[in-house]
Amino acid sequence: NKPACVFAYPFGRYNDAVIAMVKGAGFEGAVTVNGLNDGYLFRRDQSYTLIRYAIEGGDNLQEIARVKGFGS
Repeated sequence: NKPACVFAYPFGRYNDAVIAMVKGAGFEGAVTVNGLNDGYLFRRDQSYTLIRYAIEGGDNLQEIARVKGFGS
């Protein structure tokens, strides 16, 4: 019974107008998908363009960590 405070852009796509709507709706931040959104970059306020990685149900966590450069 807690309100959502972070928005996930559908398919990771956003632009300045969408970010303004998300802020206006009261969200504290938003996430996008790394590598999507046709190369559009918005970095003045990163709390509304936090990068996330798409992970499918059958993905292997060790392989994801290796490919994305997480860990050692």
